[in-house]
Amino acid sequence: EKLRGSALEFALGDLPRDKDVILAAMKQNYYSFKFVKPADIWNDKDFVLQMVELDGNCLQYASKDLRDRKEVVLAAVGKTPVALKFASENLRQDPECLKRSGLWYEEVTYARTETALLSIRFS
Repeated sequence: EKLRGSALEFALGDLPRDKDVILAAMKQNYYSFKFVKPADIWNDKDFVLQMVELDGNCLQYASKDLRDRKEVVLAAVGKTPVALKFASENLRQDPECLKRSGLWYEEVTYARTETALLSIRFS
């Protein structure tokens, strides 16, 4: 029987931990990734690559190590350009990642190498 993506939230036992079940649920409903139970599954590079190829926003759940791997970040921003915000600080400034996300244009010359930090104060 087909598992509906949203049913992963209510799945019992090991179903929410099974990679094949999770991927099948994601194909049904992208928001199923919110119900993935074990945090350690987000350390699995192959699993994370498959997840970010379905929805780049899954990068936010990937382990810190995987958010610092260019291959994973490129796959995520190739699917969902705004997922760049979930990448490691280094890769958020990486020219290749910026190009893939559409934030860097070859024909423009960038003269400054500093990074800017926007700070907003609410009073």
